[in-house]
Amino acid sequence: ADPQKGCCEMKIRSSPPCLVSFFRSFDMSVEVCHIHDVDFVIYEVGLGGELDATNIIKPLVSVVTNIGYDHMDYLGNTLELISQAKAGIIKEKTPFITAERKQACVNVFQQTCMHKQAPFIMLEDAYNVQYGSDSFFDYKSFHDVHLETPAKYQVSNAPVVLHTCLQLRKLGVAISDEAIY
Repeated sequence: ADPQKGCCEMKIRSSPPCLVSFFRSFDMSVEVCHIHDVDFVIYEVGLGGELDATNIIKPLVSVVTNIGYDHMDYLGNTLELISQAKAGIIKEKTPFITAERKQACVNVFQQTCMHKQAPFIMLEDAYNVQYGSDSFFDYKSFHDVHLETPAKYQVSNAPVVLHTCLQLRKLGVAISDEAIY
């Protein structure tokens, strides 16, 4: 599948794989979650931003890990323009979490959060990091978090998940440490 075209392969009842657009697969996932009365869903946006199909969802928390130069044809050719497009997922009075550190991006996110009265949460870095064939780190109250990967970028991404869990707890969602570890 070509992610640039917003398609993914889906296998339908033993038939040959077919291409389904991101919009259609998202629509199907919303329907399946509704039919099965799913309590919580984590959606990753397509390109992100105001025009993304996932914007029909009212999230408990919105998250952007970091900003890069992907999808420049659609989102813009500067970090500021890309950040503005991505900031389209920020909702009124809904906490926004990011691991982004580039000041140009952070400024856009902070301004959007202020305009939408959304709490802005910029993550702290993981600490006591140990890299190897697996990685270990600490983050806030989470100690010896074990990632079964040598990929260093995952040690930057994992605190986003942990902090999102902490934020959901603040909103009354019961998430045990055991469920996280």
